Amino acid sequence: MDSGDTLAVEGDRGSHPLAIDQFVCVSEPMRRVFKELKIALKFNLPGVAVAGPPRYGKTYCAEYILTNTVDALGEQIPVLMHLCEAPSRQRSEGSFRSQLLRSFGHSLPAGSPLKKLERLVTLLIEKASHDPRRRILLIFDEANRLSYVEFDWLITIHNELVKDGVRPFYLFIGQTQLASRREEFSHETANQIIGRFLSVTVAFTGLASVKEIQSCARQFDSELFWPKNTKISYSEFYCPGAFRNGWRYESHAEMIWSEFIKNRPANETHGIAMQSFVAVTGFLFRKVARRDNFTGFTAKDVASAIGSAAYLEKLPSTRAGTD
Repeated sequence: MDSGDTLAVEGDRGSHPLAIDQFVCVSEPMRRVFKELKIALKFNLPGVAVAGPPRYGKTYCAEYILTNTVDALGEQIPVLMHLCEAPSRQRSEGSFRSQLLRSFGHSLPAGSPLKKLERLVTLLIEKASHDPRRRILLIFDEANRLSYVEFDWLITIHNELVKDGVRPFYLFIGQTQLASRREEFSHETANQIIGRFLSVTVAFTGLASVKEIQSCARQFDSELFWPKNTKISYSEFYCPGAFRNGWRYESHAEMIWSEFIKNRPANETHGIAMQSFVAVTGFLFRKVARRDNFTGFTAKDVASAIGSAAYLEKLPSTRAGTD
């Protein structure tokens, strides 16, 4: 290993965000969701539903909105997030409210269904009070797990908030089954559910062009930094010698796209899954870039990384959601 790699040696590789999957690279599909949410907030459209295959970055998108609200939406607004649980026969309105109280940070999720409703509404009113227009955004991840009756229970919470002058907005993120909810709920009694929660639907796709790969790769060069409070980009941290000599990860965008197209599974028809791109990038930076006199990646490196990523994606995810 040459002296140009001293940054990565001295830094703690094991705690780097790329090593522990604790970072978000903002993709073009994410930006499309941000745009739809901005429109919804501007024109008072309460519900946006985002549906797409697993591994495409929907949970990354939800987490980014939660933790980087101003960057995502252009303004500050209170945001809370709930990970929907798998279907269960024991579901009841009371247990559903308990789940929401826990997700939204309430210290007392127990009690009668009515008490839970009172606590939940009071909590959401308090959160909304931090916004001058008394708005609040509630994100439901894995929303394809929500049943018709749970959407109906949300109507009750929504109505209570509106009565108290709160303007609730909802972002439902889920797998492709979520997109079919409009048809499933199209009978007359479900008009409220569609109007309030599913009025806008967005298809969440993968990276669909060299330009979109390039946009993500550029962030590793100049927008994602570590250690904290430094200007050391991820590219510079792992490849300091090459980086100082002018190499940039962005320069490989066309090659990465070409190798993905040649090696992707036959059923991956919605573009390149964001999880695949992140896994390949992690392999390239953490494994390949360690070789002596590194000056850049080859097509063979990328193909090898894609093969390794395909194996890694079969392992359990460390993220809260599954995609």
